[in-house]
Amino acid sequence: MLYPIIVFDSINKYNPVNFLLYWVSFLFFLYSVYSIKEKNINSYNIFLFGIFIALFLNTLNVSIKQFEKDLYDLYVFLVGPILVFIVLYVFEKINIKRISFKTYLKINSNTFYLFIIILYISIKLYTGLTMGFRVFEYGDITQIQSGEKFKISGLSGLAAVLQWMLLIFAPYVKRKYIFIGILSIVVFSGFFDVKRGDLVRVFIFFGIYWYFFNFKMNKIKIKSILLIFFMLMSFIYLFSLYGEYRLLERGGYEGIIKEYLGSRVDSILFSWIYSYLALNFDVLKLYFDFVPQYEITHFLNFFMHDIERTAIGMDTSISGFNAATFIIPYYLDLGNFYWLEMLLVFLIFGFLMIIVKKMNFIGLYLFLLMLLFLMLFGDYFVNRTMFVTIILSILIFPFLKFEKNKDILL
Repeated sequence: MLYPIIVFDSINKYNPVNFLLYWVSFLFFLYSVYSIKEKNINSYNIFLFGIFIALFLNTLNVSIKQFEKDLYDLYVFLVGPILVFIVLYVFEKINIKRISFKTYLKINSNTFYLFIIILYISIKLYTGLTMGFRVFEYGDITQIQSGEKFKISGLSGLAAVLQWMLLIFAPYVKRKYIFIGILSIVVFSGFFDVKRGDLVRVFIFFGIYWYFFNFKMNKIKIKSILLIFFMLMSFIYLFSLYGEYRLLERGGYEGIIKEYLGSRVDSILFSWIYSYLALNFDVLKLYFDFVPQYEITHFLNFFMHDIERTAIGMDTSISGFNAATFIIPYYLDLGNFYWLEMLLVFLIFGFLMIIVKKMNFIGLYLFLLMLLFLMLFGDYFVNRTMFVTIILSILIFPFLKFEKNKDILL
């Protein structure tokens, strides 16, 4: 048994709850890896892979700032994710009769994609030249400028929708257009808007994209897996370097992330990984003392801007890390009954998957898988911009003529 070897000495090492979470998360993680290997990436295995690798890492107790685990953690950490897994599994197993679209107007997918790129770049340039670029006012940690200051109502929302459509329609266009699309997101969102999260989403989407299509074409080899692993580690390394640079620019010193985390491992890279993946469940525990609203506030974010929650502690963090997994908004709404609102949302997610699979809309399916993987950080599905992007993409899809990947089935 590796448990006593790899779990650090702490208040949780001999805690039976931590021990149980360790094995439950490890087994679910193994199942997800096996499922991905045998059946290709799908909704339930990518969700399990993300949420349970994070929970497994959490049980190692690398940070001295982690809290003691109790029986209530078993309820909150496991009931919701297992319920979501069951819902996704059921919807994935439903036999789908695909539909074909016969429309009088058909636009070449490459032409449409190029139009999106041009419109996206134009809006980003106009917004930046009008409101300023956030990167040029990104100084001391006590004076970080909110991204809202650099937005134009309406136009910035449209740019966000176009940005995610560049991912959704990528499987149907030439590689040179995909490259331009990715580069435009990296430059305008990643650099000028200083949004590392958007870069992570792009990387995850194309990682899922690569594996999905290579599995379909029987091209998954040990060599290719090693290549994607090397690319993943390179991305994580660059991500941590960027984080270190930001902290240094704000007056920190090299390796300060280890102090922020209270890391028991003398590694800057591992400290960054652990901070963003494993600490999320301890941040979630900070909210257990808050009185729930008993309103489905989070669900309403489908139809309106994200509702401000600062009054009930949404800014709570551990050394600045405030991601609390996708569970947190549901818990703040309904407390112990958080899984009821979660069930409602993921039933909607499941029905959307049915529509996407009936259309054989691979690009949007992969986008939904990306959102499921990101559940280890937060719920990015229940977001007006994301929801508008999904619905708009569904409406546009029948009017496009594809030259690439049109014969590959979900």
